[in-house]
Amino acid sequence: MKKFYFVGFTLMLSVAFLTSCGGNRPKEVEKEKTVEELKADSISAFIDKHFVPLDEFEGLMTLFEDLWSNPSISSGEVFDVCFKNVEEELFPYGFEIKKKDDQFLITGTRNCDVETEDYVYYAIKAEKLDSLSSAYIFRPMGDFYVVGEIVLSSEDLYNGMVEKIKAAGYKADGDNLDFCDGDKTSPYYEEKYSKDLFYFQCSKARKTVALHYDWEKAQANQKSK
Repeated sequence: MKKFYFVGFTLMLSVAFLTSCGGNRPKEVEKEKTVEELKADSISAFIDKHFVPLDEFEGLMTLFEDLWSNPSISSGEVFDVCFKNVEEELFPYGFEIKKKDDQFLITGTRNCDVETEDYVYYAIKAEKLDSLSSAYIFRPMGDFYVVGEIVLSSEDLYNGMVEKIKAAGYKADGDNLDFCDGDKTSPYYEEKYSKDLFYFQCSKARKTVALHYDWEKAQANQKSK
């Protein structure tokens, strides 16, 4: 009987010791973020506050495509209808919306103007660009579809927008480095990110991300049905 009491007493002491040790354990300290991580968080929050969410941007481009592919609706009518939707999306973020009927072109600019050289690519201009300076451009890609492009004012914002694109489910899908003779600093160099029937072409040199409808993939899907 004494032996039983002794074993029980020993167990009680062991439990008490472990409990007391556990109670004095230091709490795990959260790992401090690096300057780069804090900067990325700040840029991400800035984009969330001052730019149209990517899912709503996709919604605009889907509307463009649905109307553009309808043979009973003229190109002018497509841009008339979509102008109102673009305005509803962009105006709350401080963008000024304009439409050029002779070019089937809709632009939304904020703290800047947008210019193009022979329709090769677009750039924003201002006496002094600031963090809010940016533009949205909607224009036809021939007779096939309408592309929506966002032009940003800094490389930091561009990098932040690309991270948003990745977070939205778009996957890296190659680039056109061969076309640019291996020069990633070329204004024509673009990286591609794809998801379903849409893909982004992103140019760090131009600080632009352009959302395209994958017309060829859509046609291939229809033929395979």
